[in-house]
Amino acid sequence: MFGAMAIEPLISTLHDERPDARDAARRALVTIGSDAVAPLIAALDTDNPIAQLAIVETLRSFGDKAIPALLVGLEAPQPIVQQRSLELLSMLDDPQVRVVLLRYLNDPDLKLAQLAMAGLVQQGTDVVPNLVRALKQPDVQLRERAAEVLAHLNWQPNPDHAGAVYALTRNDWATCVQLGTVAVPPLLEALSHWDSEVRRAAALTLVQIGAPALAGLMDTLQSDTAHARASAAWALGKLHAHPAASALAHLLNDPDQHVQEAAIGALIRITTPPDIFVAALASPNLLVRKTAAWALGHHRYTPALPALIEALYDPAADMRDTAARALGEIGDPHAIQPLLKLIDDPDEVVRATIVEVTRYLHRQSEKAAASA
Repeated sequence: MFGAMAIEPLISTLHDERPDARDAARRALVTIGSDAVAPLIAALDTDNPIAQLAIVETLRSFGDKAIPALLVGLEAPQPIVQQRSLELLSMLDDPQVRVVLLRYLNDPDLKLAQLAMAGLVQQGTDVVPNLVRALKQPDVQLRERAAEVLAHLNWQPNPDHAGAVYALTRNDWATCVQLGTVAVPPLLEALSHWDSEVRRAAALTLVQIGAPALAGLMDTLQSDTAHARASAAWALGKLHAHPAASALAHLLNDPDQHVQEAAIGALIRITTPPDIFVAALASPNLLVRKTAAWALGHHRYTPALPALIEALYDPAADMRDTAARALGEIGDPHAIQPLLKLIDDPDEVVRATIVEVTRYLHRQSEKAAASA
């Protein structure tokens, strides 16, 4: 019989290049029993791939008896020992093992998390209820990993919140649309996702769902996340959500430039009180100012005349050009003299626009006089 003193020499033999020597050492260690488990786990910290494989095979032979020592191995300072311990645990069919694998599903160490995911797949359908519960957790990464494992287990979701999260995580946007109202909360949350493609797809899906998403989208305009505010604004514009005009106008002063631009883009799609665009002419964001000027011209909003004339002195040539064109769209001859004062604008394009617009306004004025 082999005793405890033989453990270390036998583990050293697992490094031997001769397969028969390694096999003999492995059988002897199994004969020694559970006293050999902890030293074997510690020995996993080796760069020798032959020895590491032999150690793994030896530990597998111990079955459930190795669980306590493998749990200790998970706390080892060496990453390779942690990884091999988790890998070996995942091969064992035991409720305690499933709890451990679920705990490591969202581990910050990507390698350990991947091993946990693979291990959960090996555990089979017994882990499905816990994974479905994970779909309901606030952590996005945890949900995504749980959904991936469920996909490998060929899980068939129900038309409920967990099913909607699963569909979203799998980028199954068509199913989200079919689910309708139940899919709205996870889709709204996805508007804060780090991936711009996910945000864009979620926003488009909410637009396709339509009316059931309106209230949630309006609430999302108050989100702490700029991505979410911008995506919600875009979606509300696509939905022509007239009740959102006031909230969108508030976002024109948002600290984030992209949110401002999404808000002004949405406002031109819906029935917006023109005064909102007049106020937007003072925005520090050039795109917001230009869009507001365009909208005022498009709506031929005569009360905006003083503000648009003032915009002719904007430091940005693009803005001066857009303001001049908006004055032409409004068609009020009172803009002719202010425009002529700027006929020597330093920008060639702006000068050409002013000439074009003043000529047009003169013609319109003459036609009006002739018909009077």
